[in-house]
Amino acid sequence: MGGVYVKREATGPVLTMHKGKTRKLQARAMRRSDQGFTLIEIMIVVVIISILAAIAVPSYNEYARRSARTLGQNYLAELAQRQELFFQNNRAYATTAEQLGFLMPPEVSQRYDSTSLAIVVNAGPPASFTITITPLTTGLLASEGVVTITSTGLRTWVDKNSNIKRWDER
Repeated sequence: MGGVYVKREATGPVLTMHKGKTRKLQARAMRRSDQGFTLIEIMIVVVIISILAAIAVPSYNEYARRSARTLGQNYLAELAQRQELFFQNNRAYATTAEQLGFLMPPEVSQRYDSTSLAIVVNAGPPASFTITITPLTTGLLASEGVVTITSTGLRTWVDKNSNIKRWDER
């Protein structure tokens, strides 16, 4: 009866087949590694990368949108703080950002329409204000609406579905 036997030699394992043919296992393994990747292996890698991209890209876009929205919110919060200081000194609220000495920074004007900045003042009593700004119609925030802050501390923004949300909501 013929069979397959593996003998250990000084040069490495040798495969002896039933008809007396021998092959060196090292040579066989060497040929396999020289062939490269199969089409199936490459397709599996492509599918895995596609799945990761399908998850990562929307997450990144949402992160970038929140970051851009935060720029506008921080600008309005700074305006509101300066508005309160202005009120303490002048017993009235300012009606323009120029009166507050705080023009729109370049990083904010890249995302928000500087002409849309509105400061609405109610002389009262009690005196109050509302500050709003609208995103540019192009870019990350194009589908979103106005960002608002009031003298009572109400802070809202309008999402892409026209829902009014607090600043701390996503």
